Amino acid sequence: MQLASGDSDGKPICHQVDTKGIQGNEGLQSSPEGSTVATVDEQKVDAEVVKKPFHFLIKIPRYVDYKFKEKIRLAQLQVEERTQDAIRATIQMKRETCNEYRDKFENAKLEERICRDGLSAKCQEIDSIHNMEHMIQHETMSLKEEKQLIREIKQLKLLHEQLSSQMGKQDEHQQTSDQRDRSEECFKLLKQELDSLRKNLLQAEKITKAAKDKYLDENEKLRKLQSQFKAADDLREEAYAHLQSLKKELYEKVLSLPLHCISISFSALGNKLLRIDKWY
Repeated sequence: MQLASGDSDGKPICHQVDTKGIQGNEGLQSSPEGSTVATVDEQKVDAEVVKKPFHFLIKIPRYVDYKFKEKIRLAQLQVEERTQDAIRATIQMKRETCNEYRDKFENAKLEERICRDGLSAKCQEIDSIHNMEHMIQHETMSLKEEKQLIREIKQLKLLHEQLSSQMGKQDEHQQTSDQRDRSEECFKLLKQELDSLRKNLLQAEKITKAAKDKYLDENEKLRKLQSQFKAADDLREEAYAHLQSLKKELYEKVLSLPLHCISISFSALGNKLLRIDKWY
């Protein structure tokens, strides 16, 4: 753009003016919307420069001591092996067996007592018969002697009296003989019964002895099982205490580890972070 002006001699003078800059300044001053657009563009550029934030977690591997782990496993096995459940079931079965044999033993003792009482009663009965036979024999002998004396004294008496005396004596002898026969038969029967009772008693004694021996044997086994149960309980307590001490020792060992012992690959972690950075 050119402007004309006059000087003292009347010649015109031309001046060149930078209208482009003026127009530009006027345009900036006259349009506030254009300045707003420029500001938004600058913010976009800044947003592109600033990276988006991201979050990540560092996974620290758990400390594992395989020797300690094996010790703990063995200690746990010892605790499980020394549990009293199996022994308790065996003790219960053995206790039932002992009760069964005890009942058999008591029944055998009762049968033996019955046989013994029967044998004793039969012996008393036989003794009573023996006493009766002795009494009969004693009285018979006395009667014979007495009759003999009477016979000797009255030899010269009348025949009728002698015959009467002899008939009476024969009757007495017959009664005595019959009594003796009955006593002998009764004694034989009693002796047979006595032998049978004695045999039953011997059999009952054998049964009682066998039942007693079996009961005592089972009772001894039960006592040993109870001792084993007590010993197993003590061993289980010791094994459990050992297991707890191992766990506590492992826990304290983990707590006492220094930071540089934690095996973390920081180079690999840095590479991962770079890849994440490029991705964003």
